[in-house]
Amino acid sequence: PLYSSAASDVYKRQGYGYKIYERERLIIVQPFIPVVSGKRPFQSVQDAQCIGNLVLERIKAGNEFAISKADLDNLGVVY
Repeated sequence: PLYSSAASDVYKRQGYGYKIYERERLIIVQPFIPVVSGKRPFQSVQDAQCIGNLVLERIKAGNEFAISKADLDNLGVVY
């Protein structure tokens, strides 16, 4: 595929983040929950994957891919 996403653990297992790839080139590294103050990683790999996949869908569609607190709430991401 042209684009892909992957969740990963960050900071010695203190939480999770996500990465977005264009083919094999890393284009986004997001170790923290976007739009939340402070540097807080996602609490679960599922939350990281969920937001990473949303970003990926938006990139594929050619849309703005910034995440809002409403996105986090709508997807049930704990922050």
